[in-house]
Amino acid sequence: MICQGLNKYLRDKRRENGYKQKDVAKLLNLSSPQFISNYERNICNVPFPMLQNLVDLYKLDINEVVEIMVKDHKNHILTNLGQAPEVEQKTRSLYDYQPGDNGEVYSLAHNAAFSIS
Repeated sequence: MICQGLNKYLRDKRRENGYKQKDVAKLLNLSSPQFISNYERNICNVPFPMLQNLVDLYKLDINEVVEIMVKDHKNHILTNLGQAPEVEQKTRSLYDYQPGDNGEVYSLAHNAAFSIS
């Protein structure tokens, strides 16, 4: 699932607010708490209209929610491109080098590129 971080965050916020899954289902007019259970266990993602309802219900900071979603999507994209987030950190350090570090830059780039596989 793409939104593993978001789903865990929502589960934690539900618990912090003292709600059980059945309470949230009732407040959101769902026929059963099964959907709440499903997204909290990463079986499915939360649709945007329901996410807005959860943000309101749990009184969440929308900017924090967006940051978590961006991080989840970024990790999903990197994973599907065959790169893990730790590889991004290695390649990011390439930008820290200054002109004149030629040998070190080549070595770092080579190691980062071939550590993906």
